[in-house]
Amino acid sequence: MSTSKARKSLASVKASGAGKSSAAKARPAPGQAGSEPAIASSSASAAGLLTPYLSSNGDWSSVHPEVKKTIRGGDFASMEELFGSTPGVGQLIELSLSWFADDHGGVDIEWYVDADPITKRGVQRSIAPSRFNRALQETTCEEYKQRLLLEGQPQSVAGEAWCHWTGEQKEFPIMALSYNHRTNAFYRADEEQPENPNVSGVRLRGLKRVRVLAWWTPEVVFKFLATAHNRYHQGSGASVVELCETALNLEASWRQSCEHTGMTYSNPRYQQCYQAWAKNGCLRCRGVRYRFWVSGLR
Repeated sequence: MSTSKARKSLASVKASGAGKSSAAKARPAPGQAGSEPAIASSSASAAGLLTPYLSSNGDWSSVHPEVKKTIRGGDFASMEELFGSTPGVGQLIELSLSWFADDHGGVDIEWYVDADPITKRGVQRSIAPSRFNRALQETTCEEYKQRLLLEGQPQSVAGEAWCHWTGEQKEFPIMALSYNHRTNAFYRADEEQPENPNVSGVRLRGLKRVRVLAWWTPEVVFKFLATAHNRYHQGSGASVVELCETALNLEASWRQSCEHTGMTYSNPRYQQCYQAWAKNGCLRCRGVRYRFWVSGLR
């Protein structure tokens, strides 16, 4: 059902009760169980579907059945259609978690679905990237991985993870709206150095108090949370200075390799090898040491 149809339906529900006698039981105020949103007026029409119920702090029993039906099956273009135009980004984040989280305040999750009871290692991952999130930045993943190998990954610093269920049965893996880079950094580190005490410490601890949104949450909420989190963490990406520094390091390393292998510009494979070197070098350009692809140079 579209948003406009829901508003008309709710308006008709309210109108049908207008002719009742004065002896009829008074309607409860918005935010109380059984109440109906005042959407017939122009000011109410400008508000979001959940605006009349915000004081109930995520209590769906206070929401009119038609509103719940519309939200569960609706295709919304903006967060304003749900919460109105008043809330700022920070408040919208809190409202989204309050109304759509299906996690009893946060769930503790092991990194692997089939985790060994002692080592907590497994094969099937518990967390996967959400399709609503941006593509991984390889430099950021490598930076997080190297930092994890050296220092661990204290969640008290990284903050809580935001994810969402994929179905009513709440099966794993859950989809990461945030924490995507740190999640991938851990899985990479666990594959490369599972015995590293910093890695095993993170694996044994798991992820605490993960916020998981219901599978039926409108897509606009998923997109908003993923985008909002990325905006708050823009500094985790590579800067222009870092990109220039990386290019200079790649060029210097390439020249050093050519001196070692005897590769010259007259070699017909020079351009092909150089492009492969640069491409693979950029994928792992940050961290404790550089790793470059060197096969096929001779």
